[in-house]
Amino acid sequence: NEPARLRFAMAATEIRHGELDRARPLLLRSLQDEPSSDAYLLLVAIDRQRGKLSDALNGADKAVEAARATADLLTEADAQITRFDLFREQHNETESGRALEAALTRVLAAQKQGRTGAQQARAERLLARVLEYYGDQRAIRRATERAFEAAGSDPRLLSATVMDAARRGLTLQDLKVARSAVERAVSAGMPSDDLVYPALWLQLLEKQLRVPSSGAVEDAYAAIDESSGWPARLRAWATGRLSDAE
Repeated sequence: NEPARLRFAMAATEIRHGELDRARPLLLRSLQDEPSSDAYLLLVAIDRQRGKLSDALNGADKAVEAARATADLLTEADAQITRFDLFREQHNETESGRALEAALTRVLAAQKQGRTGAQQARAERLLARVLEYYGDQRAIRRATERAFEAAGSDPRLLSATVMDAARRGLTLQDLKVARSAVERAVSAGMPSDDLVYPALWLQLLEKQLRVPSSGAVEDAYAAIDESSGWPARLRAWATGRLSDAE
């Protein structure tokens, strides 16, 4: 359905620019024409941001149904992780546990299909996300390494894997993973908007742990283009050349 896909693309663009009020009607129209898990999950993200947890949960349930209709195990796992987060925000431990278990079951089933490239990289990233909630740090590292292997030199896959690993390094205080993610980003020549956040997260982690810089942060900041706009301004703030107010 071409109009539905066009509205979905327009909504995704509005979201990237922070225009959630413009994106939501486009997603609703898109879903009327063609229900899809991806559109439902974007709608869920907007409703969650608006504080409408019941609406978000309803959308997540529909995302699961749509994924099952197309036998898309990875998208269903993604939707189940979203349901887990929403139930957890509602302090519903029983349902959040069931959703997380369902996510793990689906992602393991997808992983066993033995695909390569994009699908395998996504499976390993999702597995690492689920394992994060179970607290299995060794298994998380192995899944992350497999995700990097499957991503290869594909810029889009590598960027997604770097972002996941760098964020996880900060939240789990895993210095080795955070440094590795930034080093990979620099060596791959990733663009400025893909470099600045992993570098910033690593800088914050090194300060939290009170350890000297490994040099990865400085290498990443040096690779950011001065004309890149907000990445350059974030770098200026992170390096003390821009005040909080500025």
